[in-house]
Amino acid sequence: MWSTVRALPASLLLHGLTLAAMWAMFATRQLEAPTVPSIAIDIISEADYLRATRPVDTVPQAVPAVEPQPEARPQPLEPKPEPASEVPEPNTIQATQFLANDILKDPKNQQVRDTLTLLDRSERITQLCNIEGLEQLRLFHPGERPDSLDPSALAETTVREYTLEAPGGAYRLNRKWYEIRLTCTVAPDYLSVSAFSFAPGPAIPKERWESHNLIDDDVELD
Repeated sequence: MWSTVRALPASLLLHGLTLAAMWAMFATRQLEAPTVPSIAIDIISEADYLRATRPVDTVPQAVPAVEPQPEARPQPLEPKPEPASEVPEPNTIQATQFLANDILKDPKNQQVRDTLTLLDRSERITQLCNIEGLEQLRLFHPGERPDSLDPSALAETTVREYTLEAPGGAYRLNRKWYEIRLTCTVAPDYLSVSAFSFAPGPAIPKERWESHNLIDDDVELD
C-alpha cells in the first residue's frame, strides 16, 4: 500500500509535465486563416437584367402572306420601221453616160485639163462637176445650149470625199436662169465623173438675179 501511495505523486507529476509540453506546443504554433476564394461580380442595368431573364418566345412569328401578282401578259411587238430607201424624187434624172472625161481629152481643152491639176481637191471636184453638168443639161435640152452653171447660186454646196452636193444651183438657158439641184461624184483621179444626177427646177425671177450674182450675158462655149 505504501508503494502505491508513493507512486501516485510521481504519476501526477508525469501527467503534468506532459500537459505542459502540449500547451507550449499549441501556444507557440501560429494558426493560419482559411483562404476564401474570390468571386467576380458584373454589375448590369435593370434593362439588361429584364432582357436576360425574359422567357424566350418559342412561338414562331407569322410570315406575312405574299399577295399573288397578276400574270404579266406579253405586250404585242410593234413592227420595226423599215429603213428608208434612198429613192430619188420623181423629177430627178440619173445620168447613164458621163461626158466630162471625153471633153477634157480633146486637145482643144488641154489648157483646161492642165488648170484642173493646179486646183485644190474641193475646187477641182466643183469644176469637174460643172463641166459634166453643162453637158448633161445640153442632153436634157436637145437643140438648145445651156451656157452657164453655178452650183452654189442659191445655196451652199458641200463636198465629202469625192461627192459634190448642190441643193440650190442655177443654170442659164436662152438668157434666163433656172433652178437646179445636183449630185456629182468624181473618180479618184479627179479627171472623170462616176455618178451624176440632177433635178431641173422653175425659172428664177429676174429681180432675184442681182442678189445671187446671176447675169444674162451670153457665154460662148465650143
